[in-house]
Amino acid sequence: MNRRMITTTGVAAGMVALTATAALASWGATAAGSATAKSTAMPAGSQPTKPVATAPTSVGTIVVQWTVANYPTVTPTTPVPGYVVKRYKGGVLDGTGPAGNCTGTVAALTCSDTVTVDGAYTYTVTPVSGTSNQWKGAESPASAVYNYSAATATFFALSPSPATVKAGSATTVTVTARKPDNSTDTNYTGTLTWSGSAFANSPNGSTATAVVASAFSNGVATYTITPKAVGGFQQLTATQGSITGSTNFTVNRADVQLTLTCPSSAPKGNPVSLTLGRPSTDAFGNPVTAASGQSVAVSVSATNVSAGATQLITIASASTSQTFNEALSSANQVVTVVTTNAPSGYTAANSCSVTHT
Repeated sequence: MNRRMITTTGVAAGMVALTATAALASWGATAAGSATAKSTAMPAGSQPTKPVATAPTSVGTIVVQWTVANYPTVTPTTPVPGYVVKRYKGGVLDGTGPAGNCTGTVAALTCSDTVTVDGAYTYTVTPVSGTSNQWKGAESPASAVYNYSAATATFFALSPSPATVKAGSATTVTVTARKPDNSTDTNYTGTLTWSGSAFANSPNGSTATAVVASAFSNGVATYTITPKAVGGFQQLTATQGSITGSTNFTVNRADVQLTLTCPSSAPKGNPVSLTLGRPSTDAFGNPVTAASGQSVAVSVSATNVSAGATQLITIASASTSQTFNEALSSANQVVTVVTTNAPSGYTAANSCSVTHT
């Protein structure tokens, strides 16, 4: 766009201000005569030099510099009175900046911006004139890129996988060193201290086992723990100096095996009485209880009897007696009874055999 400024003296100045180009003009040096005027284009901004930066832990200072923009046809040489600085992040105008003394109209040929978010930054300058910067030159080309990165992490983000485990089963926790803007501190190399209820002893005194966290690589480490105590939300916390982070995961009791007991023999033609039981605790002493208000069922089948000899037995207490309603029909017949379809939290019971007499 051809942006021009008009210089004048005398009473004609008021009339010139009403012309169609007034929005792009400013008042400056005079021409000859008492009512004469001349115009000049607003200069374009010069490309800023690559920013020089100092980067404290969480705030970076970027110094932006550029050369003077002079009115092209004004004599003697006259610089524009100010500049507007724009900040771009990743090639897109950054609506949050610039900051520091790069805001508003900058009269100098340098300013210091402050950034707190990691990113690739560039800057432009636009010469301006007028009481409200109504006259503008062309925006300069963008400066070279400055890649800003905060120096250190300020917290850890922890993520367990899986988030629900059974006592005696491992979960692996991924630890990510995070900066204030939530980006990853890829240079982090700290040593972690671990704590939390996930390390609690189980009722029979079993202790959680853990594998030392892997070394940080690009800001990420892993830690594996095998809890033994049941807990709805077991907490695990990683700490290094003032940096910390926590996560929760669920620990359910370990699977237990059902027990199946049957008589060694039964009279021919009579049903067989079976006893299905469950232990009161798992291998780590955590209690085993049926779900509140519910019972758990398994199927019991027998071989060497008529087809379809299957029925349900309910696990409602530590030991439940049921009658298997399949009469033994042949002398000296051996019947093997097994459990099938063991529900979640249980493994199938041992088999038992009955000899027909």
